[in-house]
Amino acid sequence: MNSPSPRMHMYPATRPDRQPSPWWYYGRALYVSRRDYFKIYCLLMATLGIPMVFVALYFDVKFMKIAALGAGTVSLFYLGYSLVVGMYRMYGHPGKRYIHQLLRESGTTDAAVVADIHIGTYRHSYILADLLPEAEIHSVDCWGVEGDPDEIAIRDVRDLECAPTHHPRIHSSGTDDYTLPLPDASCDVVVLGFGTHEIPDDGPLETVFTEARRVLKPGGKALMFEHGVDFHNVIIFGPVISHVIPRYEWSERFLAHFSDIGYARAPQAVDLFWGTRGEEIGSTSQALPQEENRRTARVFVVIGTFTLISLGVVAYLPQPLLVAIYLGIAILGVTWPWLMIGVAILGDRLTRSQAVTSPGDESPAA
Repeated sequence: MNSPSPRMHMYPATRPDRQPSPWWYYGRALYVSRRDYFKIYCLLMATLGIPMVFVALYFDVKFMKIAALGAGTVSLFYLGYSLVVGMYRMYGHPGKRYIHQLLRESGTTDAAVVADIHIGTYRHSYILADLLPEAEIHSVDCWGVEGDPDEIAIRDVRDLECAPTHHPRIHSSGTDDYTLPLPDASCDVVVLGFGTHEIPDDGPLETVFTEARRVLKPGGKALMFEHGVDFHNVIIFGPVISHVIPRYEWSERFLAHFSDIGYARAPQAVDLFWGTRGEEIGSTSQALPQEENRRTARVFVVIGTFTLISLGVVAYLPQPLLVAIYLGIAILGVTWPWLMIGVAILGDRLTRSQAVTSPGDESPAA
């Protein structure tokens, strides 16, 4: 389980006696992604922003003025979608919806014992406890890599959230070797969530799937929700999403361990999988994702739209105002993530009284 870290962070950590709000989880998702946002910003500024603006203004090239403004506004559009829409729908208040959809699609309407397998975030355990009010939730931190994680974002996630002690139906535990501290055939449901793709694929990930089958009762359900490698997730996370395991490979893993495999796609750009512990493995209840290499024209629609807008702006605005717009785009590109982190912290502070603070607290969970 997560232990207190001596590292300093510019984001508030959780307390074991209080449930974090959806605002807190949304802000943490932005905070742990701040380096990726900054790297993308620097790359775009170095390769497009600064060279294009220099040529446009120094040589007074109208085409470059249009191109520079178009590139800047397109970049801001995608950044804004990621910050305000994509990340909020995954980690903020709407984040409960895809887990509810997963339970509904898989036919998991009730369960007495649920194992939530994760790598240091307890958000899923809280949501499962809310959606399955009769269930005991065994929240298992299965991160078994010694020392600090290679990926800084995982380190930050684990630094900022501690295991809950206040919730009467959430029981936290951990494992160092990816084996689950649960008896054979003891769970009605096993849930694998965001972060499963971070478990090393050279043995530990296979161990987790084998363990999931072991602890499931006959007829029990294995559920998973994960990010995908697709256009929508690229817009939300940028090129860093390329390290995520493709959905067709998740299909293959489920086929190797479970039966009656199903798949659905949530509107929040989340892939949903489920399967059953049966005597036979490899059967499906519906068509599963296949390996694909789709291209989309939507990005060209966005680029074309903002290029036309830029054409009108450049045609009618004097150069001093155009310079101010270029500067505003540059400043907003680097500050917008931090502004939204601040909004999330404020939202958490304002709604904190709605979070569960003790087993006897009568206030509703956030």
